[in-house]
Amino acid sequence: MKKKLYIHIGMPKTGSSAIQAFLSLNADFLKRNNFSFPWHPGFGQAYQTSAGNATQLHHWILEGDVDAFKSRLQDIAEGNVILSSEVLFHTCRLEPKKVFDFFSGFDVKIVCYIRKIDDLVESCVNQLVKNHGLIDFSDFHTIVADHDYVTTILNLGKFFNKKNIIVRPYDKKQFKDSDIYTDFLECVGLGFFNKCDVFYPDDNVNPSLNRDALEFRRILNSFAKINDNDNLKYRLNGILAKYSVESVRNKTRILNENQRRAIEDSFRPRLDELSNVFFQGSNIFENTDDYIKENYGGIRKNEISEILFFVLTEDKEIFNLVLECFIMTRPESVLYYNYFIYALRQDFLCLLQRTRMSSPYELNNDFLSTYIPDILNVEKTVIGANFERNIFSCSEHVASIKRCDQGFMLSSIGQDPYFSIAPIASNRRKIYSVVISINSPKETILQLHYQRCSEPYYGNGKFFNRRIYPGDNEIVFNVFIDDFNGFFRIDPGVTNGDFHFSHITIFSNYCEEMPRNISPFGEFSQVGKLLPEGVETIKKIGHRDYVGGLWEEIGQLQFNFLVAQGLKPEHTLLDIACGSLRGGVHFINHLNPGNYLGLDKEQELINRGIEHELGNAQQAEKQPEFVISDCFEFNKFSKIPDYAIAQSLFTHLVEADIKACLKNLKAFAGDKSLTFFATFFECETPQKGELDTSHSHAKFEYTRAQMEQFGRETDWQVEYIGNWHHPRGQKMVKYFIKGQA
Repeated sequence: MKKKLYIHIGMPKTGSSAIQAFLSLNADFLKRNNFSFPWHPGFGQAYQTSAGNATQLHHWILEGDVDAFKSRLQDIAEGNVILSSEVLFHTCRLEPKKVFDFFSGFDVKIVCYIRKIDDLVESCVNQLVKNHGLIDFSDFHTIVADHDYVTTILNLGKFFNKKNIIVRPYDKKQFKDSDIYTDFLECVGLGFFNKCDVFYPDDNVNPSLNRDALEFRRILNSFAKINDNDNLKYRLNGILAKYSVESVRNKTRILNENQRRAIEDSFRPRLDELSNVFFQGSNIFENTDDYIKENYGGIRKNEISEILFFVLTEDKEIFNLVLECFIMTRPESVLYYNYFIYALRQDFLCLLQRTRMSSPYELNNDFLSTYIPDILNVEKTVIGANFERNIFSCSEHVASIKRCDQGFMLSSIGQDPYFSIAPIASNRRKIYSVVISINSPKETILQLHYQRCSEPYYGNGKFFNRRIYPGDNEIVFNVFIDDFNGFFRIDPGVTNGDFHFSHITIFSNYCEEMPRNISPFGEFSQVGKLLPEGVETIKKIGHRDYVGGLWEEIGQLQFNFLVAQGLKPEHTLLDIACGSLRGGVHFINHLNPGNYLGLDKEQELINRGIEHELGNAQQAEKQPEFVISDCFEFNKFSKIPDYAIAQSLFTHLVEADIKACLKNLKAFAGDKSLTFFATFFECETPQKGELDTSHSHAKFEYTRAQMEQFGRETDWQVEYIGNWHHPRGQKMVKYFIKGQA
């Protein structure tokens, strides 16, 4: 007996996954009615899409392999076969003649649901964000062209009898019994059935993300690490889908009013043509509710925190991945980094505290603890250059505290040495990370004591312990303290001997107030813009985040690297793009007076670096020399350096500016020997940068061969160093001149 085929082609974003789930669940019901829905692979994960049961049919059609299709059909006993895949919509759109030729020997009906065009575009954008890495898409007309159901159906009508093409509006008010499953069964001739005889899938199959979850997901599309791994991507999408289902908020639009009207106006003439052919000229979507959603104003920081907390409770690995992307591997141009960190500091950690722990509490062995110092904001750093004004009230068991190489030394002559740290502001702060780098003479117990406003004294159990061992120790206390009054005391150990402190750094969750909404650009067409350069942005996000954050880590890294390369106090160092002295504070303290040269185009960064990081006293003692220039005017310095470094400068420069830097520096050195180290983002093949001009927040990548060629073209000798353990994967290259003077 000749089989009757029902080819459901979607279209995309018209409930296909739900229909496929329903058909898969009701195989027995279909069989009793002489129907089959064969070859469906099932659903691998809740809330995810289904590819349907006919993706192979797409390939058979394009290849004209009717025999392979007939062979598979022979295994089906039922007389009616339902094949469903949204891929077939695009097969029909691109190759309608091949579709007709393939099915010319079959009894076939094509079923296609269509959707109001503005709703369709919004749903497609949602899907593109979830599964295809969409960040910015201002050209909505491309989506319309890729989903032009009018042209697709009319072209099919040129080959198929229109009686064999079933077109149904995707509109609950127009579904039979307001139910898409009943509506579809009627399309295939099963409209009369007892609903008690069938099973229904969950209410939400492949749901759209709500507006906040969509914005959150869109921001994460900046990171290839998430989208390049399908398992991680679908797990994240499943979590955000569950959040969207459980949340009742965010019935807001993606398209603004002008975009919606422009799309509708451009599509209406074609829709009228379809209506004349298949709907007797009636308005297909006349019963559809008018656009009632509100404009979207951007995701707020408390929603970011709420979503993060939801992700944490659902899947710690995915939560960990999200934090890692923002903190450790974020592209320099991610616009929302500072807003995201602000939400973490001000809302998420406090939410975590309220729901999981009492105060005071130390977050010690939790997986999140490793990220706390990166999330929080630096309040105070105590190093050798400033310890005298930050340490007081030493116990009688402290014989002396004096400056030494790379820090300060405490000499203990008893069992209870301790000192207090100059107080930090404590209003609006509850979460602290205290990082202590200490070399201990013996195994002992280090204690961090604190005071509270209600108990403005040490003791009464207000301390945290940590065992330390002979040699170097990096101790991190991540603590939650209500009612903190700003005073910490450090007891390095219950033993005598010399304790060497490299640094003590205190972080807190306080930061300057930022805009209420984390996403300042609510519309899709505005996403992806770089932060502007200059004073206003420095004031807005702070001098540390302006230069990329990871302050302590990258500052110490470049210092250690240059010392290992031979930098001594008597040498002169040129720090190109010195910024707010992330590396500069280390170099200035190490070098003899007058031997640090810093060049940057932003006077405000240098001013803030001196005021907040170096200190006026250290500036007066070490006499660093600064030049403000945006065109590498090295000749304005009073001396020629022995070493130079450009850490994360070439990552923001176009090729012409890199060559200008190398050329001007070579001319400045003249006949003198000079070693210049520069970092860059390495790629395998030449890439086009984000912009055509250099920009402090744009990202540019170059191949190893390009970086070597830049040096040779400007008369440098070149040595590729490569990995130097940069936390964001920047590579190092060495340019050098063997001078005659």
